[in-house]
Amino acid sequence: MTHQRKIFIASLSLAFIGSASTQAQETSYCSASFASRQPTSTFALRTVKDDVKRLHFIDGINKPGCPSLDESCQLPAFVVGGDKLLVTSVSDKRIACVHYFSKAGKLSSGFVDLGSLGLPSFPEDKLNSRAGYGAWSNGYTGLIEIKPGSDDYVVISGDINRGPPSYNSGTLNGPAFLSPNGNDRTAGYVDDHYNGDKAPTEKPDAGAAMDTCRARLRLMGDFLIVDDNDRCGGNGVMFTGLYKKKP
Repeated sequence: MTHQRKIFIASLSLAFIGSASTQAQETSYCSASFASRQPTSTFALRTVKDDVKRLHFIDGINKPGCPSLDESCQLPAFVVGGDKLLVTSVSDKRIACVHYFSKAGKLSSGFVDLGSLGLPSFPEDKLNSRAGYGAWSNGYTGLIEIKPGSDDYVVISGDINRGPPSYNSGTLNGPAFLSPNGNDRTAGYVDDHYNGDKAPTEKPDAGAAMDTCRARLRLMGDFLIVDDNDRCGGNGVMFTGLYKKKP
């Protein structure tokens, strides 16, 4: 990868306990890319309760009357007791949008019954630590590697491909500077020294290049949450999504 593409960012922004109104939002759509663009305050980790043998995913808008806790909305796919999930929203019906990586690194996203999950946790791992360092995969073609830098930045590189029928690719390459006001929980770099304080899709500050790639990385336990401004690769290429650290 080259430095000619002026890209890059990363932001680590760990969640704190939000209000009930923040977590209790109505939604009928649950996907990794949609969830990755949501505020950090909506994220939490939860574990499927040990006494749950099978927790089936729930159909969304594809079936009338769903998502709901009615048995007719259940899908064949399921998780089991002890599985760790990333929760990115909870509806007023107590239905959670969750994301789960299998041991093989494949991602599943969908709705489940919140009542079958344990209490939420909010890890405080930092991007510039052993928890953040390593290679992270989205389970498909996206790969982002985080390496130690200095006291004020980490070094990040990424590759992703899209196709067929047409093939396009994207890259990330550069230092991600840790925000002095974020307790090492926020970091970023681009021409205007983007530090991840705002979503990458928001309008840049005056003087910033409009066509510059911006991406944000947030660490939540075993999940790396990534969103970009759709300018980090060819047509249809984006790093936006969820990533799991490779063994």
